[in-house]
Amino acid sequence: MQSDTINVFKVAASVCAVCAFLVSAAAIGLKPYQEYWVQVDTQRNILLASAADDDERSKFKKMSGEEVKDFFGKNFRDIVIDLATGEEVTDQYEGRLASYRQIEVAELRKAGKYTDIPTASDLGQIKRRENHSHVYIRTDSTERYVFPVRGKGLWSTLKGFLALQPDLKTAAYLTFYSHAETPGLGGEVDNAGWKSRWNGKVLFDDDGNVQLTVVKGDSKTDSEVDGLSGATITSKGVENMVRYWMGDQGFGPYLQRVRQEKP
Repeated sequence: MQSDTINVFKVAASVCAVCAFLVSAAAIGLKPYQEYWVQVDTQRNILLASAADDDERSKFKKMSGEEVKDFFGKNFRDIVIDLATGEEVTDQYEGRLASYRQIEVAELRKAGKYTDIPTASDLGQIKRRENHSHVYIRTDSTERYVFPVRGKGLWSTLKGFLALQPDLKTAAYLTFYSHAETPGLGGEVDNAGWKSRWNGKVLFDDDGNVQLTVVKGDSKTDSEVDGLSGATITSKGVENMVRYWMGDQGFGPYLQRVRQEKP
């Protein structure tokens, strides 16, 4: 009887060991494939944010993974900046630029690579931000600057990309790739009609201060965006997110520097 029990444990242990090996092998084998599609998905969302119009946006949606990568490689500069100074630090990421996932730096609290945000300044309610961030610059005839942004809505942290026009004061598009807001309410941040309302909105005043607001009802000025019906908290969260990332603690120093350098 004792021998039978031992044999059962031996068989169970052997099965567990084989399963663990197979799972580990699958994870290792699939990692390059997973990383490829993460990169494609990121680049596709950047393309969507940068699109000149809805027709081009529709074309980007239909592209294969290789077509997305090819268009991105030919028409974009991917740089990394120091958020505190606005200076470019891309050379620090030679050979691993595409694999630098800045949100992970903040969420995993990687030593020396993130900054805690004082509560009073944390408009986006993200608690901490990475010290370095990607900026994606579209360099063909449709010049755009695309910035990764995130902030708290009602139920989730919304993560997306905000594209600015060449003057670096006017919005072109805002799109999200991750959120868990209520379908039909806050989830309308994915509504193409609402996202297109951002085009032409003036985010800054003449002194470079963020002046954008998301208003309840119809917008009346170039610095106002219509809020989402029945989703006041999500709408306010989007406003706060944009105000944080376009401000002094976000991309503000970089924007100021580039505006001064532009002819």
